Amino acid sequence: MSLLIIKEPGNYEGPAAYRLRLAEANLLPQSWLDIDVLGLDDEGAVESPLFQRWRALNAGGTAWVNRRARWCSVCLGANALPRIGWELLFADACAACGHWLQDVCAECGDAVTWRRDMLLHCPCGASLARQPAKSAPAALAKLSRTLEQLALGQPRCELTHLHGLTVAQCQRLVRVLGAYGGSRHQRAPQKISGADTLDVSWTVTTVAAEILDQWPRAFHQFLSRQSAESASGAGRMPGVFGGFYRALYKGLKEPEFDWVRQAFEEFIAEHWVGAIGQRNRRMPEAVLSRLAWMPGPEAARLIGVSSTRLQYLIDSGAVRAMRRVSVAGRTFVMVRREDIEAIRDAEAAQLTLAQVATQLGIKRQRLGRLLPTLCPEAVKVTLQGTPWLIPRSWVNGWLSIMEHLPICQETPDGSVPLDHVLRYGPLGDEAVAQLLSDISSGALLPRARTSTHNGLAGVVIDQREIARRAEATGTRGMSVVQAAEHLGVKQEVAYALIRLGLLAAEEVRMDRRTAAIVSAEQLQRFRKDFVFAAELARTCGRSPKAVVAALAAEGVTEIVGPNLGNCRQVVFARKDVDSLSWLV
Repeated sequence: MSLLIIKEPGNYEGPAAYRLRLAEANLLPQSWLDIDVLGLDDEGAVESPLFQRWRALNAGGTAWVNRRARWCSVCLGANALPRIGWELLFADACAACGHWLQDVCAECGDAVTWRRDMLLHCPCGASLARQPAKSAPAALAKLSRTLEQLALGQPRCELTHLHGLTVAQCQRLVRVLGAYGGSRHQRAPQKISGADTLDVSWTVTTVAAEILDQWPRAFHQFLSRQSAESASGAGRMPGVFGGFYRALYKGLKEPEFDWVRQAFEEFIAEHWVGAIGQRNRRMPEAVLSRLAWMPGPEAARLIGVSSTRLQYLIDSGAVRAMRRVSVAGRTFVMVRREDIEAIRDAEAAQLTLAQVATQLGIKRQRLGRLLPTLCPEAVKVTLQGTPWLIPRSWVNGWLSIMEHLPICQETPDGSVPLDHVLRYGPLGDEAVAQLLSDISSGALLPRARTSTHNGLAGVVIDQREIARRAEATGTRGMSVVQAAEHLGVKQEVAYALIRLGLLAAEEVRMDRRTAAIVSAEQLQRFRKDFVFAAELARTCGRSPKAVVAALAAEGVTEIVGPNLGNCRQVVFARKDVDSLSWLV
């Protein structure tokens, strides 16, 4: 159809306003004008860029305001052309001046549509340019300008993080954020009845605009509110975030919305304290590994402690925790990942008594008695199963000392390993703790460490130092093991001699245990009164059995032996054998 008057569309004009202007200028009904053929040249081949843009918007599924017409009275009063933003859904403010758009005549109260005959007047005759105007919120004005900039294909937009979205995608995002971010809870909030009317759409756009303007802080605040208001508490994500969670990963699944999902996943990583299964395919593995809150059992496994010790760490304030109760009444403990990682990785991390006893080669019971004096930094825990928490740095200090000691295969003469002192005395727990404290401070330098003992138990110490400390504590003599070494027999033989009364020993109380101490005088008395068959055999160059048989032929009987007193060594009274010349 050829028109008598042809008007060029304005640079910011939309298709509905342009059709109305053409129809008004040519005194034709709008229904006679086919907007699809407008803008073509005489041969129908060339189309202006603005018309091409309108067609692209239609093809892209852009939502237009159809049932009502919107306008800005301020811009119409300035003889400005209508703007394409007035025709876009959720662009509720004028992109040019920032005032609220209007779609109801203030004079007659009727809704104004694009089917009217005059651009500047309501069908009732009232001037649309003289309608009262109000300023819209700044965030809403930014959102409206962004929608218009996207519709015009401009290289930049007001809300920069929306750059790269189509108008239709931006409208879908506004619908999701505005519907779920508002205070009105509906069963299907995205199905908004009358969304193209201002009295409905402003409830969506103002919420979405605030979230997008203060992105991502306001978005995280919206997620926090949803989590706090959720009837399911801190349960599963679909239960807490409801339709928004599904809309985010299904309705907004295109790559252009990755930045939205990234902000959601950042919130989850920092604040989520509910359940999250490994089968959740929506959550990337990187998010699961960055979750700021983790289940208590997983945290205990990560740092290798029991649930009892983890509870102590929580009670002492070393680990922050949150408790939640499921709908079924089950209680779950969530702890901060950074606190757990600090305990795991920090040099000052605490170890259990059993762990330290294994590393230092000291029995757990003995180490527990030594700790108050030896390691004041150790913390006594009253919870059952974890009696002590010991700084790792203290253990590492001892390991460093032992690393710098020379290694020996056998204990040097005149020395004794600490394992011997711990097992057989003659030092009590206080004296042993002081001995170790002197080694730690450098006041006492060990000779070496044996390769046959683990940890501190293999530290080799001068025997004279042990004797000096024993005398200083009022303990004179030697242990049964040391007495056996002096006699040249095995420990069990020395214990048998004491049991049979041939070797006198004094019982000495050492802290919580009793030890047998043999004095040098008692050893001398034994050597004076008794002699081993093995010793006689070495003297005359015979075997012990031959000596025992020869003495039996002479009528000399043993005092104790394997068959008499259950002693592995045969012992004779020295007065019975001294008169036999062949033994000399």
